[in-house]
Amino acid sequence: CVGIFHEGLSPKVAAAVEKALPSKHLHPIYMVWLQLMDAATTLFILSRGGCELNPVMNAAFMNHPITFCLIKILCAIVSVWLWSKRRTLRYAQTGVWVVTILYSLLLAWNLFLVCYLVVR
Repeated sequence: CVGIFHEGLSPKVAAAVEKALPSKHLHPIYMVWLQLMDAATTLFILSRGGCELNPVMNAAFMNHPITFCLIKILCAIVSVWLWSKRRTLRYAQTGVWVVTILYSLLLAWNLFLVCYLVVR
């Protein structure tokens, strides 16, 4: 169990960390789910008068919502590709975790906004 997060740990601690992490096969599924949920919640917020703060995605949405969705799907594919390269690319493993954490926070924010718009 050798990875960026396990360097310098004793084998016993490294094994415990590895056991605590989610299944390696669930991570890409979770990353795709995050991307799709981000797209769905963003589209809902935009349909209720919200605005996209990311200028690239805003331009894509203004072009056509399908363009927006295609870019989100492409991002999901790139995320899974990055996950598949985590052992061979030097910073891929860190990148995968950073992207996962950031998208989890982004989805939490979007869900907060959806709840606010529904209750309002």
